[in-house]
Amino acid sequence: MGVENKYIKAVIGPSIQQGSYEVDSAFYDRFLAKGERYKKYFYPSVKEGFYQFDLPRVVYEDLMGANLFSVDWVRLDTVIHTDLFFSHRRATLSGTSIAGRQLSVISL
Repeated sequence: MGVENKYIKAVIGPSIQQGSYEVDSAFYDRFLAKGERYKKYFYPSVKEGFYQFDLPRVVYEDLMGANLFSVDWVRLDTVIHTDLFFSHRRATLSGTSIAGRQLSVISL
């Protein structure tokens, strides 16, 4: 039993966006070890040896490649929209202990 991909709708909700997601070269190397196709999701950072990583774009393109009925992407950055979202990355960078929770829904 299951559902064919052509009947599935997916939404990528608010999440950390490329401009807010800085990763080190070890993270970059681990991703590229999975395949060269991932190289296009990394952009040079202003800090040497670091990259801006486009995680939601990875997810979006993987979902599009699965031939789903539809894929939507709410392009809201949880890091910069302080009035709307909690952000572990923002809390870590600012040295605060503010935490929040996220809810995801899967329905058939």
